[in-house]
Amino acid sequence: MIKVLAVPSYGYNVEKVAITRLLKEPGEVFALDEPLYELETDKVAQEVEAPFAARLVRWWVAEGDVVPVGAPVADVEVEA
Repeated sequence: MIKVLAVPSYGYNVEKVAITRLLKEPGEVFALDEPLYELETDKVAQEVEAPFAARLVRWWVAEGDVVPVGAPVADVEVEA
């Protein structure tokens, strides 16, 4: 089953984030809590970890993109 990962909400008036580094390639399998990408706001820079184990199908973003909170970041495939 394909799921879409989105930019997480940080709850302190952050509306946009910059994608600074993609840590996985399409086709790679990743585990729960494994870092997937790095982002930066005006207040913090951090790695975003996987909310579940899956396989990366494709990125919707590229390094350097600035996207709104909640925007799709990647399609992933999880076992049903």
